[in-house]
Amino acid sequence: MPTLIDVILAMCAVSAAPTTELQYAGTFSRLDRSGEKLEVKDFEVTFLDSSDDGNVHNVLFLTNESGANAVAWPERFGAVTNQFDPPQESGSSAQVLYRYEERAHLLSIPDPVFEYRAELADAAEWSTAANRYRVVGQRQVADRPHWEVEIDSTRRGGAMTVIIDPESGLIRSGRRKVTLGQGVPFELSWELQSSRELSAEEAARTAEAADGLLKLQASLGRDEDGAQTVLSPAQLDATAAVIDALQQQSPDTPFAPLVKFIARDLRDQRERADSVAELASKFVGQSAPDFLLTAPDGKPMDAEAYKGKTLVLHFWDYRDEPLEEPYGQIGYLDFLLNRHSGETLAVYGVAVDRRLQDPATSGAAARSIRRLKSFMNLGYDIAADRDGKLLKAFGDPTRFDAALPLWVVIGPDGKVAHYHTGYYEIDRERGLAEIDAIVSELSN
Repeated sequence: MPTLIDVILAMCAVSAAPTTELQYAGTFSRLDRSGEKLEVKDFEVTFLDSSDDGNVHNVLFLTNESGANAVAWPERFGAVTNQFDPPQESGSSAQVLYRYEERAHLLSIPDPVFEYRAELADAAEWSTAANRYRVVGQRQVADRPHWEVEIDSTRRGGAMTVIIDPESGLIRSGRRKVTLGQGVPFELSWELQSSRELSAEEAARTAEAADGLLKLQASLGRDEDGAQTVLSPAQLDATAAVIDALQQQSPDTPFAPLVKFIARDLRDQRERADSVAELASKFVGQSAPDFLLTAPDGKPMDAEAYKGKTLVLHFWDYRDEPLEEPYGQIGYLDFLLNRHSGETLAVYGVAVDRRLQDPATSGAAARSIRRLKSFMNLGYDIAADRDGKLLKAFGDPTRFDAALPLWVVIGPDGKVAHYHTGYYEIDRERGLAEIDAIVSELSN
């Protein structure tokens, strides 16, 4: 990934490297059997392109989507460096998100400058490790001929067609075939709407705002999982530490709407975190509510198996499809059980799945749980919250829009010793270090 100083210097040295703002509008559409498009979402992408000598382009990007079906804000922006001779790219790409059959799909948008423009010629063909390229011919766009290029991925990914300005190398428009689910066809398309060169003052302000955002992005330590919208307490603290500065830096820049969204999301997530913390305070140190564990097939589970032991309950959507990282951190929960094997610890997953509440779908849900247990080779048993009452008995943090998993540790004395909603920071040696410490203390 290009360093922050590379991006900032490239954008600020506007006399040698003018910064161009490129606005693209796009749609993601489902294709029916006749090939007609049924639009399911639209989006916008802003690219800020800066070139030093025509061979290297430093690009900042910013995506704009609305609603819950959108990329999380830490991944809505980024920086990319494109070198053309020899072709080389580093950094992340702009992407949009679409949820289909409960699975999140991240769809990448290529950078605006075509990296192989030196190859463009009638009937030209070439290949790289990732793609095969073929120049189809020329098309008239804005009364000028543009190259039409077909790109076939040699890896997973649909075929793509782009229209390229021969003078600037800009991609004027593009479309990509995408297949989701059981072979359902979709199409991602985008088109250049406007292009303008920023003034020196605009470029400097934009560079300052980008610098602050990129530093924040780096401090969050995320793995570019744009589907994960919930931030950890440490990530919220990092955002809170710089939000005032970002709000001062971003006015009159393309990043201003994003910073407003970040400030609002920070407030909302902090309020949810406070509500969940208050919920935890009501349970920790108190006797656990009376409960019975039920197997996915509806049969009661043997309470004697965990009576008098330290008990860990892990509430999560246990199903094998869709199965996406971090998998509820169930592998680390199995690791915890193995670290404390013996007579002092019992671990149970609790499947929270609305399908279990409907006789028409409960069988499929139970089979999905069994397949997941087998696939992940889990050593602990999985119970099923068939009527939703078990999660409700432990406060149900999802009523505050907090995301599962919920972790509850109950001591041998029957009192709640630990209550946590969401994912943990992972210790390479101890896995779930926070729970591990609680379990170790209760076992002594």
